[in-house]
Amino acid sequence: MAHPFGGHPSLVEFLDFAVSQGCVTQKVVRATARGRTYVALVVTNPLGGTLTIPNPQFEERLSPSMVSQYHRRLGIKTPFAEKPESTSADAPTSSES
Repeated sequence: MAHPFGGHPSLVEFLDFAVSQGCVTQKVVRATARGRTYVALVVTNPLGGTLTIPNPQFEERLSPSMVSQYHRRLGIKTPFAEKPESTSADAPTSSES
């Protein structure tokens, strides 16, 4: 079932759901090859999946393709849409005879 009203979830909404399903989040500081540091969020599913999000923007809205990628990496299923919703303009038209 898709998220109610067809909205795209924010990163924090996705993470809240993942944590409610048993995932664990950890904020880490990493360094690039040139020594510049950045913050990353590591999300781990105790059943085996891991997701690393560099420089997380918690209010950023996730596209359906990002939700799908996060599902695959964590091995969980959320109520958020993995595919864009079709509009009436996208629907095939039938030709009348």
